[in-house]
Amino acid sequence: MTVRLLADENCHPELVEALRGVGWDVRFVLEEASGIDDVAVLAMGLADQRVLLSNDSDFPRLIYSEGHKAIGLIYLRLTLRSPVLAVERVRRALTAPELSPEGHSIVVEDDRFRRRALPLGS
Repeated sequence: MTVRLLADENCHPELVEALRGVGWDVRFVLEEASGIDDVAVLAMGLADQRVLLSNDSDFPRLIYSEGHKAIGLIYLRLTLRSPVLAVERVRRALTAPELSPEGHSIVVEDDRFRRRALPLGS
């Protein structure tokens, strides 16, 4: 596991703990810098070379429309209520070779993944 994650504060704490429990390196904004704005979250991820994990729709807009930079983005659009199932979907997004998150955004849905390159310069 080489991908390092920064979980936005809107991620469920059980998801973060479950990812940590299976060995992922996850920093959690809620624990370290609760209340910072989204641009500061992106800067935090860049400074520490971490892929952002979030279900906040502002991040795709900030990256694609406003030109903010990111190492990568895993954007959760899950209706699954179980953190165990959510962890499995995120784990799949992180480990499938065709879904490498660095330099990309990956939209994680219940039944599919969508991958898109980040804008040049990100």
